[in-house]
Amino acid sequence: MNYPTINPPKSKSGNRVVQMNRRTMLLLKKWQLKQRIALLSDGLNAKSSNAFVFSTNGKSMYTARTVRYWQQSIYKHNPSLKRITIHGFRHTHASMLFSAGISVKEVQVRLGHANPQITLGVYTHVTKE
Repeated sequence: MNYPTINPPKSKSGNRVVQMNRRTMLLLKKWQLKQRIALLSDGLNAKSSNAFVFSTNGKSMYTARTVRYWQQSIYKHNPSLKRITIHGFRHTHASMLFSAGISVKEVQVRLGHANPQITLGVYTHVTKE
C-alpha cells in the first residue's frame, strides 16, 4: 500500500502555528483519545508522531475523493446548505477573521501568505466592508 509522504512546505511560511480556542483544542484532544483507542485495538502504534489527525488507519490521510463524498452526503441530507468548495472553507475562514476585526498581518500569517499584499489582493472586498 502506498502511503502519503510529508514533504517540506513550498515556502518558509508553510510551517506555522495556528491558534485555536480552548473548546476546539478539547474536541481535538477527545478525538485523539478515540483515535488512539481505535489504533491500539487494531494493533497499531497509537503514539506515532507521524500519525495524521484525520486518517483511515493512522497512516493514510483521507483523500480528496473521500472529503468530496462526505460533502455530497451532507448536501444530499441538507439541500438548503450553500455549496462551498474545500478551498472555499479557507476563503470563508479568512473572511470571518476580517469580520471579527483581526488585522491583515495576523490573517496573512495564518494563511501563510508571503506578504500582506497577497492577502489584501485576495480578500480586499472583505476589508472594504
